[in-house]
Amino acid sequence: MKLSDRQKLAVHRCDSAQKILLDKGLEYSLDKDCLSNFKEIAEFLGLSPFQVWFVYFYKHFAVIKNAIKNYPEDPIKGIKSETLDSRMDDLHNYLIIFEGLIKDLENKG
Repeated sequence: MKLSDRQKLAVHRCDSAQKILLDKGLEYSLDKDCLSNFKEIAEFLGLSPFQVWFVYFYKHFAVIKNAIKNYPEDPIKGIKSETLDSRMDDLHNYLIIFEGLIKDLENKG
């Protein structure tokens, strides 16, 4: 793959993930705090928002991990319920959400 082709992939992934982040963010956040769903679930379960984040992050990571384990030459065959692109977008977004949780914590301190 050429460097320019990889750059096009990066732009596409960022654009695709951002659309999902914005659309889903509106659905999950009931108030002005876009991290409220992580905080509410954490409080309800007696966990930290970071622990809740990890559960959701790992769910998407595990699908890709299992696809690679079961289909090492073509992991796309191992992903049925959502596309590989969708899973990559979700992982991309969960890293951004993690950074948001970190920034939120720093702003409180």
